Amino acid sequence: MFVINEAVKRFGMVPESTRVVVQGSGNVGGIGAQLLHEAGYKVVAVSDVHGGITTRTASISGLH
Repeated sequence: MFVINEAVKRFGMVPESTRVVVQGSGNVGGIGAQLLHEAGYKVVAVSDVHGGITTRTASISGLH
């Protein structure tokens, strides 16, 4: 998340208008997606080895 925050700053973006996709929904990916959501990013897709989910209209939350 630290790297994402720095990249967003460097490119003049803001979390509230930044859509993200997370690969992995286990301990790392699931918690990462939740933290990104809580920080204001729009988590629009999450996937793992079994498949994925996506949305175009809202942030995905409540992964746990």
